[in-house]
Amino acid sequence: MMKKLILLIFIISSSLIFSQKNDTATVYNILEQSKELSKTNKDSALVVYEQTLALSKKTNYTRGYFRSLNGIKLCSRNFSTKDSIAKIILNDKRINQFPALKFNVILTTGYDLFNSQQFDSAIVYLDKALAKKSVLADSCDELKRIFYAMGYSHFSTGKYKQAVKLHQQAINYAECDNDSNSMADNYMGLTNVFYYLKNYSTALENCRKAFEIYNKTKNLYGKANSFNLIGNIYHKEKKYDEALRNYNLSLKICEELNISRMTPLLYCNIGNIYFERKNYTEAKQFYEKSLQMLIENNNTNSIVAIYPNLSQIYLESNDYKKAIEYAKKGLEGSIKTNQPYRRMESLNVLAGAYEKSGNHKLAYQYLLKAKLLNDSLITEQNNSEISQLNKKFETEKKELQIQQLQNQEKLKEAQLAAKELENKKQSQQKWFAIFGFIIVLIVAIISYKSYTNKKKDHELIIEQKQIVENQKLIVEQKNKEVIDSISYAKRLQEAILIPTTELEKALPNSFLVFKPKDIVSGDFYWVEHIDSNTILFAVADCTGHGVPGALVSVVGHNALTRCVKEFKLKEPAKILDKLNELVKESFSKSKNEVRDGMDIALCKLNLTNNILEYAGANNPLIIIRNQELIETKPTKQPIGFSENPVPFENNTLSLQKDDSIYIFSDGYADQFGGEKGKKFKLTNLKKLLFNIQNKDIFQQKEEIEKTFTSWKGDLEQLDDVCIMGIKI
Repeated sequence: MMKKLILLIFIISSSLIFSQKNDTATVYNILEQSKELSKTNKDSALVVYEQTLALSKKTNYTRGYFRSLNGIKLCSRNFSTKDSIAKIILNDKRINQFPALKFNVILTTGYDLFNSQQFDSAIVYLDKALAKKSVLADSCDELKRIFYAMGYSHFSTGKYKQAVKLHQQAINYAECDNDSNSMADNYMGLTNVFYYLKNYSTALENCRKAFEIYNKTKNLYGKANSFNLIGNIYHKEKKYDEALRNYNLSLKICEELNISRMTPLLYCNIGNIYFERKNYTEAKQFYEKSLQMLIENNNTNSIVAIYPNLSQIYLESNDYKKAIEYAKKGLEGSIKTNQPYRRMESLNVLAGAYEKSGNHKLAYQYLLKAKLLNDSLITEQNNSEISQLNKKFETEKKELQIQQLQNQEKLKEAQLAAKELENKKQSQQKWFAIFGFIIVLIVAIISYKSYTNKKKDHELIIEQKQIVENQKLIVEQKNKEVIDSISYAKRLQEAILIPTTELEKALPNSFLVFKPKDIVSGDFYWVEHIDSNTILFAVADCTGHGVPGALVSVVGHNALTRCVKEFKLKEPAKILDKLNELVKESFSKSKNEVRDGMDIALCKLNLTNNILEYAGANNPLIIIRNQELIETKPTKQPIGFSENPVPFENNTLSLQKDDSIYIFSDGYADQFGGEKGKKFKLTNLKKLLFNIQNKDIFQQKEEIEKTFTSWKGDLEQLDDVCIMGIKI
């Protein structure tokens, strides 16, 4: 291979000195030979492509220029370099002369963007590639790859309908190409889409199709993945026995194949099943197995992540001492291993442990520490590290530019030497061959030495690139840990909210539209039985959204429950007065003035005589009866800080059969969208509720969600959304 490389450099160097009419043919031949070299030694091929690029520019060989640029793009290991070269090629109008080459650049750029998880941009390029039907010529092999990448990209960007269609098209082309494993991969893609949409029956059907193919092709790793995903589906459906069976089948394969990175995950999944069954002894055993295996593999990061699970076990078993002990282990380990996001997770668990043990002061302190740590990590640390990565990348670009300038200077010197030889050609015909040979030999030696030096420089650049890439991985890992921590907070928040199945039992003819803007929500809903015939229900909108809103929602939810269970209050207005007092009391301990609070609509319904009592803090009650919309105004003040607080007003209403009751937060009405990007507004929400009130409760929910999605379009969701509807 080294001999071939030296020969190629020799030919290029000779061409640079003795510019002749056959230079284009020389570049063409070298580029053809470089195809194989690029498959086995990209670094060496990169050197050749840079030389052919210089020669193509010198001879105005347009095709050679674009092929050399494309070769440099394909051999580059840096995505930013690939992207910048692709833009240079596609922005040059001359590329239109070479449709096949242009298609290749578009397609490979789409795959590069897909592999780097830049899914929106990948979709744009892959769509352009699909438009080139004449170049594709219905190639099943290429089309199945394109449709799979597009399907996964649409799924990752939340376009589920398109993702389903694309994966199905990919399956058709995989069948055409008789590629069983590609078919199975796309069935797994469909499984992910329907699993995320909570259509578990369809997800299970597709996962089983994938499993059957993996079974036939003896793809054990694919089978293990299928069993694990089937277990996750049954877990979501609360079919714990089936979930355990599939987890154990996956575990058996992983243990046989010694797939150490997947085995601890399965132990943790199995532990989660036992945890939800309140079989804390078994759950503890599996969490400890996972922990032991992680310790044996010296997987320090994941070891720190197991401690909160064990702490939760002891917390549920009311062993607060042990719960706090394991949470503190997680906290200490995260500090030692410099994992601030694991530290935040441990702080959250400690807050929960102290809350249940009755030490509300410490619980609040740990919760506040977690919030402050989260804010600082998202802003200062990430911004600082990203800035450092950017500086290193700019330094690398400058070094490459300096190297290119040095190479161009050497090429200019060689060209001047060639011109001098040409001027002496007629007077030195006899010695021309000898001098020519000597000059070529010298150039070859210089080129070889230049290659050796450049290789050293290139190795240094690769080393610097690796440092940058490692730093990038650290940032990505830390971002993932932030998301994991907030997702864990979501589990804690979901634990205090009544499940929708229980809501349907409490209020059989009701629906709930609950769409958090972020992973955790500042909106929350609350239901509590006073007795067998009377039920309280509410929808609240806390200050902010995301983590700050979620913290306020925890305070509000707990305070509401205390009003009923501890203070034995039953009248909505009196409950809101007491709630206002408790929320102010919670925030009064801070040295700084805290103006956070919430808006809320609270109702009490007697299921026997259909008498409804309502009190509201800024949030109204809507009743629709016989083509008439009746709005009951709230007290115009929030729960929490208020300039001139007044007692909340209690309203009593007698309901009739087929009355529709609605309470909601302001997130739906405040959403921007439509053709002009304006707010939906409360007026339009009332019209929507009025138009759908004759439909059954499930159709009403579908219509509300469909209208919201259509109105929002591609715009970002502005706030949390929560709407509760009840039909008498």
